[in-house]
Amino acid sequence: MDKLKDINNESGWDRHMRHMESINKARIKKTGKMNQIKTETWVQLYSELASYILHYSSLDPVYTTDKDGNEIIREEKQEQYLDLTDVVESIMRESGLKKEGES
Repeated sequence: MDKLKDINNESGWDRHMRHMESINKARIKKTGKMNQIKTETWVQLYSELASYILHYSSLDPVYTTDKDGNEIIREEKQEQYLDLTDVVESIMRESGLKKEGES
């Protein structure tokens, strides 16, 4: 009963990650390997996903204009983007993806 209580109290994110971990374990057991993707594809994927999340979750503008008229990312948004890339990469790994050359 305590285990059921713990499951009911976990967040949606924790449930999602637990679910993805079980899918990943089943996939590895079935195939005996993880899915490896090229490094440039890996970077493109986590970059685009983090950017998408940042743009669609931001209440404040992501970009500002400098004195020369160039559009640049705001400093606090750059920090959020870097945090999001870490989260996205973690999700990718938990989902069974690996960057080329990783064991």
